[in-house]
Amino acid sequence: MQFTAYNNVVIGLFIRIAQSFCLGLLLRYFAGEFDETHGLLYATGVILCSMYYNTSHHPCFYFNAHLNMKIRIACSSLVFRKVGSYKNRD
Repeated sequence: MQFTAYNNVVIGLFIRIAQSFCLGLLLRYFAGEFDETHGLLYATGVILCSMYYNTSHHPCFYFNAHLNMKIRIACSSLVFRKVGSYKNRD
């Protein structure tokens, strides 16, 4: 699975908002506004959103960190070559 900016948008917009929505409804269940079946559904929604966020968000950050390290190494290599070329001129 390739992680892109689109995956971050899906995670940010839908999963986190859905988790907050389910948590709000779960709090309303504890206030006595819903029956036990609805309370269990809202608790399941909070757990599933949390599981999806944790399993998909971490690899996305890992991919970004790996790409950043590659870019950093490439830039360091360019600077090292440039400094080496100045020393060879003298």
